[in-house]
Amino acid sequence: MIKDWTIGSDAEMFVKTISDKSVFPVCGLVGGTKQKPKAMGGGGFFIQEDNVLLEFNIPVCHTPSEWVKNIRTGVTRAKASMPQTLYLDACASGNIHEGFLEIEQACVFGCEPDFNAWTRKVNPRPRVADPTFRSAAAHVHIGWENPTDEERHDLIKAADLFVSVPSILEDPDKKRRELYGKAGAFRIKPYGVEHRVLSNYWIDQGSNIVEYIYHRYANAIRFVNQKRPGEELFKEETATKIIRAINGCDTNLANELVREYGLG
Repeated sequence: MIKDWTIGSDAEMFVKTISDKSVFPVCGLVGGTKQKPKAMGGGGFFIQEDNVLLEFNIPVCHTPSEWVKNIRTGVTRAKASMPQTLYLDACASGNIHEGFLEIEQACVFGCEPDFNAWTRKVNPRPRVADPTFRSAAAHVHIGWENPTDEERHDLIKAADLFVSVPSILEDPDKKRRELYGKAGAFRIKPYGVEHRVLSNYWIDQGSNIVEYIYHRYANAIRFVNQKRPGEELFKEETATKIIRAINGCDTNLANELVREYGLG
């Protein structure tokens, strides 16, 4: 049973120039790394440079209002870290100028693998044909007491239905999904899971969509908790539809699932 759960996020944003809106690498602008993130104004907010993207982390949240406030605060503080000639954009993909590839940090990608909850296998490392292509995400972390592997896998599958499928109808970017954010993508955490399917499309669109994301995860958790012992979370036909909708950005299948399950 998943109860007394918490939610958090690490979100990435592109840095762009005000003059021509081109992507500018964050390298050396704000500081902080994966190993040693930099405090961003106190209160459990942190900032770091992830390849050419700016990444910020929020404190653990227990309620919808806390979640909305922390995401909004994280975005606001991250934007305030930019010099006057640059701004942050919550777009999900973009290309850097090939000249920036001479910067070592701009070519260093994280190597920690993620997993597929549907296949229970390690996801293959994406192969990028265009070395200037970059993508951004806003991963969501769910924690609860004494998580089991069965709960972890079931929650990611349910999150794919309740959270990832509606995002197909809301996220305008399709290029990121060609490489990242496939169905079932997650990492195991001591406290629970990191769901890695969503892009960053939802973090800077206003409080309503941020709150919707919270409630969608809450619905996924309720769905998992209603499962009877020993039964599968989804029938094979439904599982196939969920995976195809996400991996193919199939709006027809997404709409069909939204209607069938009353997703919102």
